[in-house]
Amino acid sequence: MTPQELRDKVYEVRYTSEMNQLYHQRTAHKWWLWDKAVKIVVCLLAVFALVAAITADFGEFYRATEIGLAALAAIAAVILNVIPVGEWEAHSSELFRAWSDLRTCAELLEVKLQDYPDDRDVESWLIDRYSELLSKQHQLNAEESAANRTLLLRCQEDVNQRLFGPEKRTYASHVEEWRAKEQQQSTKPSSGVSAGAG
Repeated sequence: MTPQELRDKVYEVRYTSEMNQLYHQRTAHKWWLWDKAVKIVVCLLAVFALVAAITADFGEFYRATEIGLAALAAIAAVILNVIPVGEWEAHSSELFRAWSDLRTCAELLEVKLQDYPDDRDVESWLIDRYSELLSKQHQLNAEESAANRTLLLRCQEDVNQRLFGPEKRTYASHVEEWRAKEQQQSTKPSSGVSAGAG
């Protein structure tokens, strides 16, 4: 493996890590909000049910309100205990930390490879380090549940925009720009005078 090939492979690990890191950060935040919202609703319904119970002596309307609020509070409590929103938030937070660790390791290896001479063979310890990163990436992929494809694509676009500029949210737009530059460079006339001209 050449040093440039290794740089490209490490870049792919870092890119994937950054995209997943952003995805799990946003997912954890979403589940945190849902968890807090459900808890607040349960508390509010319990308070309203208590107020309705205290004022139940004032008529049949309050009795029906009391029963309705108590039923809603019970349903919200069941949802809070049955749907594991808090566990989903904790799982996303853990995956965020794991992808962050992988990204950090990949960036450290990128720095080590930055000034590595292209005319030398890659040392075995660098290949071993890359293999460890790849193994960790596969382990993290195995822990993933089915992704929200819309959110994942938005995260990828955000990473592309950070790396390539505001007009480059998709990888295709980056490739198009690169191809245009390559084509432009290949069609430039050479500055030297050809032999026999004169």
